[in-house]
Amino acid sequence: MKTGLQCALATLVLFFCAVAYPQTDGSQELKKPPEDAAAWSDLGVAYLENKQFTEAIDAFKQSLGINPNNPYVWTFLGNAYNANRQYNEAIEAYKQALRIMPEIAGVWYNLGNSYVYTEQYNEAIDAYRQALKIDPEYASAWYNLGIAYKESDQRAKVIEVYKTLKALNPAKAEIFFNEFVQP
Repeated sequence: MKTGLQCALATLVLFFCAVAYPQTDGSQELKKPPEDAAAWSDLGVAYLENKQFTEAIDAFKQSLGINPNNPYVWTFLGNAYNANRQYNEAIEAYKQALRIMPEIAGVWYNLGNSYVYTEQYNEAIDAYRQALKIDPEYASAWYNLGIAYKESDQRAKVIEVYKTLKALNPAKAEIFFNEFVQP
């Protein structure tokens, strides 16, 4: 069984081979890489799944060079930057995704995580709150909102988050309590 990376690479190899065939004038000149944004995006996802973050970033950039209006590819690019610990670049990628499609709770959540990684807690709080406006039952967003409140010394807000989280996901609330409320 082939892995996702093998399938994506095979797809791109086929595209590259297609552009390498002799031209009608008999020349062997290669054309530029394939103008297939989906193929580049698929390759990026395969690289991301295989923890090849630099390659994933390059593939997503190729895809966005062809179609810069795909919020999902911007999100994948942000995920690759996050995984590669390039948090400021991830923030910019997520912002691009949200400019195109602001109603994706998961992108707001990812943006909040990137802000936490860069210790921008007020911005993280704003991002998590946006995610929760879209999906009020997003337990992970509540959890991370509580962390951002704790890091910004807003103890009363941490308790409020715990109460909400307890109603949504008791198991996650117990972990949250032990890590952030009790100490």
